[in-house]
Amino acid sequence: VVTYKEALYWASITTFLGSMASMYLAEELVKNFSGKGLLPIEIISNPAFLSAVAIGAALTVLLATLLAIPISTTHSLVGSLVGAGLVFASDQLQIMQLGKTFFWPLLISPFMAAFLTYILYYLFNRSRKILKFSKDTHLYIEKRWVIANNNQTSLARSDLTEILTIGTPSKELYTDTILGISLQNILNKCHFLSSGIVCFARGLNDTPKMIGLLVSLQVFGLQVNMSIIALMILIGGIIHSKKLAKSLSKDITTMNDGQGFSANLITGLLVCTASLHGMPVSTTHVSVGSIIGLGLHSKQSKKNKSKIQSILLAWILTLPLGICLSALTALLIQV
Repeated sequence: VVTYKEALYWASITTFLGSMASMYLAEELVKNFSGKGLLPIEIISNPAFLSAVAIGAALTVLLATLLAIPISTTHSLVGSLVGAGLVFASDQLQIMQLGKTFFWPLLISPFMAAFLTYILYYLFNRSRKILKFSKDTHLYIEKRWVIANNNQTSLARSDLTEILTIGTPSKELYTDTILGISLQNILNKCHFLSSGIVCFARGLNDTPKMIGLLVSLQVFGLQVNMSIIALMILIGGIIHSKKLAKSLSKDITTMNDGQGFSANLITGLLVCTASLHGMPVSTTHVSVGSIIGLGLHSKQSKKNKSKIQSILLAWILTLPLGICLSALTALLIQV
């Protein structure tokens, strides 16, 4: 719908707004990720423990980002809490509380996203056929000139050869109008707005998880801490997001505008709802679940089976990797 740069600006603005809104809408998530109930208060307020958790989670996410694998920041943080907890107070770590607070929302949410996106797009697609909205296939054609003779020092028209390249994949666009407005134009705007909802939801859900660590230190007030985290999320997205954006948008399954809108809408609604109820879901898992749901509907997920398998493997490894890295960091800090 837009260029990568325009999408990045839009994503950055809406994510930042979601992060700032979490000051008022996601207090329960802050409490859950402060470590209270998992470990004694004297452990979770220890700067060495918090440093181990932060470094372990950061290294896990950075490694996945460099490999262009979309993993869960939530899983990284949970794994790091466990890893550092095992080093600092293994006999006092409340594993049952961990499962109750984090396990079920994280496990169920991607399957729910896949199911709901499948149903929503089915209804959209069925409605389109009933209303008899038509589509035309558009091909991208690139025209360029190449030098026919590389030995020429001065070029004339005869030294150039014209090449027409038909781009792939082709794109289907709606040709109908509603009240004189192009249906395709309406869909593009809905797609664009829905992507902003996803980014807002991401800021709303992820910021409180990270802020929980800073709250335990009580160095700054909640609003200052939230602003710091919001700014860091903003900078991180701008610096290095293109590989992951390509991985999510093209490598799992091929999407048209209607499918992208459906996936965005379900992802944004699920994550926002979970945030308001203090449920620690993963925006990444929900987003990928939605895209896989589209792939199941369009029968294209088989084409990208290896990519889906690699993502699922990364999801399985995220938690133990976070545990190992934070435990190793905690051991080094204690030396």
